[in-house]
Amino acid sequence: MNTLRWIFGFPLAAAISIGFFYLSIEYGITGIYMAKAYFISYVFRFAAIIFCFAIWVFLTCFFIPSFKKLAGMVPMAATTVLIIVVIYLNARDEHSIKFNQSSIFAFSSFYIGMLAGYFVSYILFKDKGWGRAKKPYRHLPSGLDRNYG
Repeated sequence: MNTLRWIFGFPLAAAISIGFFYLSIEYGITGIYMAKAYFISYVFRFAAIIFCFAIWVFLTCFFIPSFKKLAGMVPMAATTVLIIVVIYLNARDEHSIKFNQSSIFAFSSFYIGMLAGYFVSYILFKDKGWGRAKKPYRHLPSGLDRNYG
């Protein structure tokens, strides 16, 4: 059962996070543009990215049974790989690497959200499987001392 939770925990958390992200950008930005509050769109986009990436890390830690510290690093590694692929494809297509303000804003908000999710996961799960499972302490019989046994 724990193997299934490890296998399906990460994709399920990613699907929920991407679903929230799609809904917030699709319907939230549309509402902002209809209200003609264009300056708020950057703040909303920043908050949506941070929330969705934080929830991705948190839900991954929530769905995984143990070693939650390692589980929280999986979305960070996946996002880093995807960002490297995006940078490579952009450099390949345009024959140079160009970073505009929008891409730096998006990339930094990905990491801010993931670090926030990792911090919240640590606070909530530090006593519930955050690190490696410790071996249970084996009690010695009453007449034996650990040092002289």
